[in-house]
Amino acid sequence: MASDDVRRTTDEWQAEIGQRLRAARIRASLEQTALAAAANISVGAVKNLESGKGSTLTSLINVLRTLDLLGVLETLPPADMPSPLHAVRSQGHARLPRRVVKPRAED
Repeated sequence: MASDDVRRTTDEWQAEIGQRLRAARIRASLEQTALAAAANISVGAVKNLESGKGSTLTSLINVLRTLDLLGVLETLPPADMPSPLHAVRSQGHARLPRRVVKPRAED
């Protein structure tokens, strides 16, 4: 992930995703009304997604499915993937070596 991606706000991400969805709709030669009908969502939901105002996850998935873009969701890590903390814990209870603190010489 690029460092610029990490620094984006939620509003910036919503605007970026909206622009990408709009571009994909236009490439598919669909009007907002046609996309809404095909995705079984309201035209308002399409407009909200494209303008970066958000919508429901269901609406987003329906739009991605209609635009044949569900593959982007496959890039998310699977839910059953163990967390890094779980992986460390499952390796046993080996303790990290203690830090040795040398006594300071008195002045």
